[in-house]
Amino acid sequence: MVLMRHGTLEEVIADSVRGCTRKSREQVADELGLSYSNFCRMVNENDSAVSFPARLLVPLMKSLRNYEPLHHVARRCGHVVVNLSRLRVPRGAGADVQNDLHASFSSMMRSIATFFGSRSGETREQAVQDLDRCLGEIIAARKKLEGWKQFELNFTEDAD
Repeated sequence: MVLMRHGTLEEVIADSVRGCTRKSREQVADELGLSYSNFCRMVNENDSAVSFPARLLVPLMKSLRNYEPLHHVARRCGHVVVNLSRLRVPRGAGADVQNDLHASFSSMMRSIATFFGSRSGETREQAVQDLDRCLGEIIAARKKLEGWKQFELNFTEDAD
C-alpha cells in the first residue's frame, strides 16, 4: 500500500486515480460511463468547476481496487474502516484466539508507541495503517467468538 497524505477528499480521489497501475484512465472512465475528458476534469483536484460526484465514488473505488477515499472519509469522521471480507479469521479454539488477540494487542501498542515517538509524517501514517490492521484482527477474533458459549471456550467458574 502506498502511503498518501491528503487534506481533501478531492486530493485522495486524484491520487487514487494517478496511482492506479492496473487500468488506464480511459478504462476507468469507460467503466464509470463517463467520457474520458469529463472524467479527467472530475478527478483533477485543481479544477474547481467540476467535482467528482458522490454517486460514482463506490464504483470508482471498486474499479481501482483502492479504498483510500473511504478510509479518508472515515478518519475525518473519527472512524476506522475494516474490510470484513479480507479479514484473517483466527484459527483454533479459545487458547489460539487468546494468543492471536494478545499478539494483535502487542502489535497495536508498538504502533501507538511508534506514532508518538516519531516526528516523521510518513512513519506516523504507517503507524496509523498498522493500527487499522490490528483493529481488523481484533474484529476478526470477535467474529470468531460470536455465538460461542462460555463452556465452549473451556472457561470454568471458581468454586468459592
